[in-house]
Amino acid sequence: MSLHEDYIFPLQAHLAQPDWPALEHMLLAQGFIIPPRGEGVPGPALQELLHLLCRALDCGFQWKENIRTTGDVLRCYVESGDLPADFPAPDDLTMAETVALLAEHGIVIKDPYEEKAVTWSSPMYSFGPATLALLSADCMSEYKRERHRFSLCLEACDGVNPMVRVGENLEIPRVPGSKEPLKEMHPFGSHVDFLSASWEDPAVQWQDERSGRSYRILELDWQYSMALGFRMVRLKGFDQDSTLRLASVVAELAGEPMGASHLWL
Repeated sequence: MSLHEDYIFPLQAHLAQPDWPALEHMLLAQGFIIPPRGEGVPGPALQELLHLLCRALDCGFQWKENIRTTGDVLRCYVESGDLPADFPAPDDLTMAETVALLAEHGIVIKDPYEEKAVTWSSPMYSFGPATLALLSADCMSEYKRERHRFSLCLEACDGVNPMVRVGENLEIPRVPGSKEPLKEMHPFGSHVDFLSASWEDPAVQWQDERSGRSYRILELDWQYSMALGFRMVRLKGFDQDSTLRLASVVAELAGEPMGASHLWL
């Protein structure tokens, strides 16, 4: 099973970073995302809860069609006998409230794969009408068929090193406007070496010997295959056209330019 995600991120990773909780509030206020309660909890969050609860209960994985709320998830494990028959399973909770409910009954939900670099994250959100209006025709068709695959969340990292999102689809970068891959990036070596140096210091620059111009990592053309930064909008189910449209909106709301990329693992 492969993982596909798209990212939106500030292109000025070497400067002070935008207020991501403020962006979250703007996206909610303007109808790009909806409150993650009841049937507003997106499918990927429900799938994640199914797996985390399976791990917490040390039992077989349970699943059924048309899961729409965290209450549906809890009932899966009630019906399997892994939760008591009288375990409460309300349908109007958020993910956080559901996790708190489980904790009240001595069941601790902990994600072993949680990204340690992330110091703040929003809940996963379902799309509001403003985001749906941005989807390409192909993406909207997919959304109508399999809306449970779609979600949006925001992540922030306030440590020394940025988050890096690359996968098997990582391309060799190019100088903007060129079609020639930068196979050698002296004095760093390869593009992977430059990526490592930029993780240590996002302000580091590589100089193009032919033009004499210097470039930071996000000023190169990575052909939609690399994300680096201290702020990310993380998208599931999107295609490139839809992501770029939303990136324009995020850039306007945040007041600075945004890049976008796809990750495939």
